[in-house]
Amino acid sequence: MNAAATSMAAEGANAATTSNSLLNVEDRFSIEVEHVVALGNVDQALASFFDDAVTQASTNTGVSEREIRAWVDDELISEQGFRTQALRGPGRDGATVLRSLEDAHVIRTDSRRGAQWYELAHDRLVAPVRESNSTWRATHLSALQLDAMTWDRQGRPDELLATAPGLSAAEVWATAHADEMLTTDTEFLAASLEYERAKLLVRRASRRTRVLAGVAGGLAILALFGGSIAYSKVQTSDRLRNALGEAEAARAELEQASAQLVLANDEATTARDQALAAQAIAESQTKEANTQRNLAELAVKEAEAQTAEADKQRALAEAAGLNAQTQLVEAERQRALAEAAGLDAVKQRALAEAATQMANDERSQAVENSRKCKEAYQSALAAFNSGLESQFAGYIQAPSQSGTEQVIKNIRGVVEALNQEFQGTVGRACTVLATNG
Repeated sequence: MNAAATSMAAEGANAATTSNSLLNVEDRFSIEVEHVVALGNVDQALASFFDDAVTQASTNTGVSEREIRAWVDDELISEQGFRTQALRGPGRDGATVLRSLEDAHVIRTDSRRGAQWYELAHDRLVAPVRESNSTWRATHLSALQLDAMTWDRQGRPDELLATAPGLSAAEVWATAHADEMLTTDTEFLAASLEYERAKLLVRRASRRTRVLAGVAGGLAILALFGGSIAYSKVQTSDRLRNALGEAEAARAELEQASAQLVLANDEATTARDQALAAQAIAESQTKEANTQRNLAELAVKEAEAQTAEADKQRALAEAAGLNAQTQLVEAERQRALAEAAGLDAVKQRALAEAATQMANDERSQAVENSRKCKEAYQSALAAFNSGLESQFAGYIQAPSQSGTEQVIKNIRGVVEALNQEFQGTVGRACTVLATNG
């Protein structure tokens, strides 16, 4: 979900709640001031939206609303009122709680360094969520649970422990609601009971010391009173002195016992303080260990992501190498084809030049044959004309009737002979042309 969608989800919660409420209102022609007042402001709408989401998440997962709300307050909101981030959800089924709250658009995820961090969907939710949690605790938690929460958040000081007579009521409530007690509640109650017992021992020791001191004082007075008549009764005086000595010894023993009691109480207090300090150190070490574990998990995930990226880059490089090799082979093949095409072009050009030369030679030969044929034709024609002239010359010199017929016959014979000679000459010329051509 991007920032714009997140903002719309948070700011739209009021619109969603308001519209749902309006659907339940009787149809009217206008919205009056009292309607707006009845529906509430934006903070109230967002708080109601958060209440519904937490209730639904608790129903879906079995994690109590108190744990979910405490997790939101402690992990997602700083003391200064700013949004913070968390890696894990609350309770024994934190992952399902996270999904439910994310589906309701109360929280969103932020992927960084290979890990999923969770935070409130918008800064606008901080104040309504805090107010909702405060109101819910005031109406759903007992005095014991509220005091335990305050005691834990302020460093668990002795002065915030429960005291009589409220401690007895808290113990009774805890017994009757054991399933609602969290670890913090149990530890608060145990510390309060221990602290109350220690105070009771101190009070009893002080009271015993005062009683013993009074007895010793009374014995001393009796001893002094008895001493006033000791002059007359020596044995009585000795008994009184013995009693006074015993009283002094008893007082000394009482003072010693009182001192030992005070010392024991001091040691108990010191031991308790040391136990609390050890607990605080253990909790700090646990938090530090969790932090280190989270960092280690982040480092592992980051290393895995880097390894995956390296494998991806290597695969891409190998693919690029294969592609380059394929392209090189193809380039070599294209070059070979180009060289073969060049050689073929040279061969074709040589053949074309040879064909051109042959065509030129054939054309020259044809021209020559045509010339020879023309000469043969002209020679035959000249011979024909010459024969005609000689025949006609004889006819002209001896013109007669009988001679005319003879001339005609001679002319015909000459014509036939000339035609045969002409045809033979032209035929030979054509044969020569066909052979040379």
